[in-house]
Amino acid sequence: MAKDTGPFWRDTLAYAGVWRLDAQDRSRLCFEGSVPDRPAVYAFVIAGRPVYVGMTGRPVSERLDDFRRGHSAPKTQARVHEEIIAALMADQEVEIYLHSFSGGRDFADNAWELRNTLRAAYVPDWNRQQAA
Repeated sequence: MAKDTGPFWRDTLAYAGVWRLDAQDRSRLCFEGSVPDRPAVYAFVIAGRPVYVGMTGRPVSERLDDFRRGHSAPKTQARVHEEIIAALMADQEVEIYLHSFSGGRDFADNAWELRNTLRAAYVPDWNRQQAA
């Protein structure tokens, strides 16, 4: 069960958009929104609660595209892709919030701490470790 820690993530991350199911093929994801071509810490949020918190050292738009496509490797990418689809099929809105970084040094100095702080505060369901 996630801890009730109030709106900390809302003060830290900015709204970027939402995941939607493709109108023509409901097994495909679409991203509606705008993200910078910079490294970022990001969260997928359902009903006001972070369900997945991640980070990427490459442009966040590329990382979101990985989730959209949902390739089988790495396993986390495929699993979270399926989690997003399942939530959308259950009529839940999956929002995306993020904090982008200006460059390599800013990212290196701050991203791990921000991601780990968010994960510790909210214990997001989709960040769980898969059993072997």
